Amino acid sequence: MIGSRFVFASLLAASSVVACVDVDDGDLGEGREELSLASWTTTTNTHVTLSYAPATALLDGVEYQVFADDSGNALPSLTHDLYWRQCDAVSCTSTKRVPGQQSLGRVSLAAYIGYIYMVHPGDSDHTAVWFSRLDVTTGTWLTNSQLPFQSLGGAPALAVFNNRLYMVGSREVEVYRRGVAVTTYPLWYSTMGPDEAWTPMVTINAQSGSPPSLAVLGSTLYLAHRDGAAGEIVLQKLPLGGSWSAPARIPAGPSGAPIQGDDVQLAAVNGYLHLVHHRWSGNYTYWTYNRGCDAFAPEVSLDGFNSSANSLATGRNGTLVLNRMGMDSGVWPYTIYDWYVSRFVAPPAPVTVPQCGAL
Repeated sequence: MIGSRFVFASLLAASSVVACVDVDDGDLGEGREELSLASWTTTTNTHVTLSYAPATALLDGVEYQVFADDSGNALPSLTHDLYWRQCDAVSCTSTKRVPGQQSLGRVSLAAYIGYIYMVHPGDSDHTAVWFSRLDVTTGTWLTNSQLPFQSLGGAPALAVFNNRLYMVGSREVEVYRRGVAVTTYPLWYSTMGPDEAWTPMVTINAQSGSPPSLAVLGSTLYLAHRDGAAGEIVLQKLPLGGSWSAPARIPAGPSGAPIQGDDVQLAAVNGYLHLVHHRWSGNYTYWTYNRGCDAFAPEVSLDGFNSSANSLATGRNGTLVLNRMGMDSGVWPYTIYDWYVSRFVAPPAPVTVPQCGAL
């Protein structure tokens, strides 16, 4: 079983409290703590051939995975058929078909009110948003339905916040300014309650040229994405009872420069907000986290986790799990992409709240 292939690293022996710094508008201060690669496991080849990294969601200690499985197909054809399975700490069930559902790219999952909810772009339009859910008690999927939204670059992000399911995406809109056509990438969000009725799309005051990522830490919903057509990765916050903040750059790159790249992923584990992404050149995955006050530590490269394909980060039982697709064999278009896994055992949650502004 796949679960038996996972290797767990030891917990960090000790961790100090990050000294947070005051930040200017539009920037998120850099933390002083150096990141350590010691608690990352080596990458493990699951020997499962997929079209893209699997989406995962955790419900009552069980992890649910959805992906497009290519292992049974004759290359170079790729399937868009969706499959799912569930895993505990020891093993996984057999792979099962999600009846009648296909996706051109990676799906998004979230556990909410006892179900696993999914959105994906479907099989004919990269901008479409299709919606479904899994009843984990019976193991049956609801017939998917198309929502009246458009999403740029793949499925919108999902997260549960303030007892509602949030969905955030972006879309491509051409506007005319002084008679000149300009392409914009407005962010939007919608929410759903237990009645499964999505609210009308509401525009967020920001633009994103890539699929966004969501994570909840404490009483705040965090949103990370690429800033429009530019290369900088930015972070926005939605505090409980508040409104979305403006995009803020993250000066965790070389010499304190704002981090740049694409394929940004957020995950909250043990009171830490983790961020991973790719840069524009090379295939390395970069990682940083903060421990309060929005102060991110200088990012480091996960050298053993290089991949040109999109990665996916998620939290599970005190660990940060990073999934990626890596070329296993063959020459294009007959290449085979296997699913690789690495795990970071997060340090314990901070014992004391950092004093923001104190150096």
